Amino acid sequence: MADHPNVAVVKRACVAARKGDRAMAAELFAKDAELYVPGKNLLAGLYEGREAVFDFYRKATELSDGTLKAFLHDVVANDRHAFAIENFMASRGGRSLDTRDVTVYHVVDGRIAGGTRLFTDIDVHDEFWS
Repeated sequence: MADHPNVAVVKRACVAARKGDRAMAAELFAKDAELYVPGKNLLAGLYEGREAVFDFYRKATELSDGTLKAFLHDVVANDRHAFAIENFMASRGGRSLDTRDVTVYHVVDGRIAGGTRLFTDIDVHDEFWS
């Protein structure tokens, strides 16, 4: 069975985010896209608008001194949503992060309109990113 078209949208968006390719990401994220990151840390909050979403990825890279790496395990999608399962690894201030988390994306007309990060252990993220 062929993948749902939204699988390709999310996979391309993950590649763009990792490369810092704003031009490619601009094709894949709606102008008014939002990203919600739960927690009580320097990255937590609601990022409103495509540029703010891009800034989230830039900020995570900066806070980890460029060590942040993400490995996409799988993407599952339907007409409205896609779920990306990823491993995230980074170092910061003598601490390390190695987690498997999920981002739930809302996809409209082939573009990401919103997303919510879901953490396996939010306390691990709060400690690392604080």
